[in-house]
Amino acid sequence: MKKTIFTLAVVTLSLLILSTSAFAFGGGFGQGRSDNCIQENLTPEQQTEFERIMETFRNRMGEVREKIVKARESGDNEAFENAKQERFQLMEEKRNSIIEIAPEFAERFQNGGRGMRNNGWEKGSGGFNR
Repeated sequence: MKKTIFTLAVVTLSLLILSTSAFAFGGGFGQGRSDNCIQENLTPEQQTEFERIMETFRNRMGEVREKIVKARESGDNEAFENAKQERFQLMEEKRNSIIEIAPEFAERFQNGGRGMRNNGWEKGSGGFNR
């Protein structure tokens, strides 16, 4: 009996670890999936420009994240708020740059992606458009 319970616990733990690592390495929701979804419909020229935009964004976002961490650690609320604003501006720049190279995505990025969440339902609407 103890051997069966131990085996079941080991199998359950293994499945949990494997499923968690699958999401961590791009098997689930995340940056890789959204990039690939957009890239599928781009021409080679657009693809090159898209990759340049994303690389620039990732580098700059890394710098902004460092500012946010430093501001949190130091307790500097003003620096923290400024870094958050910089992050929002950077995200907006990225969206606008992508829309410039692929205007067909303008509708998709309208309202910061809120239309893609919950099939476009508004929060608190119960999912019904009456």
